Amino acid sequence: MTNGVRYAIGDLARLADVSRRTVRYYVQEGLIPTPLGVGRGNHYGPEHLEQILRVKAMQETGRT
Repeated sequence: MTNGVRYAIGDLARLADVSRRTVRYYVQEGLIPTPLGVGRGNHYGPEHLEQILRVKAMQETGRT
């Protein structure tokens, strides 16, 4: 993970302007990697944010 930056699911969702449910759905569908850590200690990194933003960009251009 880059520079040790960690996001809780709520922080990641806010930064990506999606809901927590959307983050979980993207993980479930394999659109973004699974979170790092286990249980309540899991977290997301900058790579997760970048991937969500890529998915959103593809949706906006009609490629998904």
